Amino acid sequence: MNTVLVAMNGASDEDQRNQVRDWLRDELPHLQVTFADTLDAALHAPQPSILVTFGQPWLPDLVRERASIEWIHLLSAGANHLLEQDLPFERLRISTSSGVHAATIGDYVMAGVLYHTKHLGRFAAQQREKRWERGPQDELEGSTMGIVGLGAIGQGIAVRAKAFGMRVIGTKRTPGDVPNVDEVHGPDDLHTVLRKSDVIAVTVPLTPGTRGLIGPDEFAVMRAGAILVNVGRGHVVDEDALTAAMREGRLRAATLDVFAEEPLPADSPLWDLDNVLITPHVAGDTPAYMRKAVRVFVENYRSWQREGRLTTAVDVQAGY
Repeated sequence: MNTVLVAMNGASDEDQRNQVRDWLRDELPHLQVTFADTLDAALHAPQPSILVTFGQPWLPDLVRERASIEWIHLLSAGANHLLEQDLPFERLRISTSSGVHAATIGDYVMAGVLYHTKHLGRFAAQQREKRWERGPQDELEGSTMGIVGLGAIGQGIAVRAKAFGMRVIGTKRTPGDVPNVDEVHGPDDLHTVLRKSDVIAVTVPLTPGTRGLIGPDEFAVMRAGAILVNVGRGHVVDEDALTAAMREGRLRAATLDVFAEEPLPADSPLWDLDNVLITPHVAGDTPAYMRKAVRVFVENYRSWQREGRLTTAVDVQAGY
């Protein structure tokens, strides 16, 4: 019998733990499931072969002490925080809950674009002032959505952009046909995608290769009046270069959910730009998050049992 240790935050309430236990019992009744919210509790639990976690700070100590752990499944969609830790990756399989954010972040991106194209910020301000003043409206139909990173989240954006009548292009590490995408380019063709796009959605994870990916050279080739939405990682977009592009009017607007430093410091110039919408890293928030993340773990487990492969395996060398 495989033993699964679910490491959840101490703030997790008992109802949520019971839900996770029930979901796993319904889907994988043969598993022995235990929970821990501290290193001490984890070390006193039955020795697990599988660790399901968000990536607690004490995780390296646990893995070193428990050689029985062969597989770590992250309840988060990204793995960069785990890959930066001192772990014996040579003996571990790593998977993530990639895809768990596709729908809710896809919704967020379109909301962030509509905020600017429909001038909702201006109308909200007018409402507070009880001021009736009409203004021009723009539309998305016929414009081009460029998606930097056509993974699960990028594909979630693509299907929604298509519903608005947009042409969709994007980049993918291994180019090939992608549903709802008109043009798929390799990473080396990033500038081609940026030149053609009216809206640019950045979804790529943070890796050594994507740090500072959108910098001065990239802003220089973007279409005048383009809208940028960053839902990937803060360090992927050079914030100084973004600020300069916004102040110089090279970009029309930006919607930003992730930042190099979070919370975004009070002295960041981004706070003071009228054409920037800032949200506190909430694009992926949904009441259904935990249920979806557990479902991804279940799919991985079943795939491993059937085919000996994980559906959302992490390539440690690639960084995601």
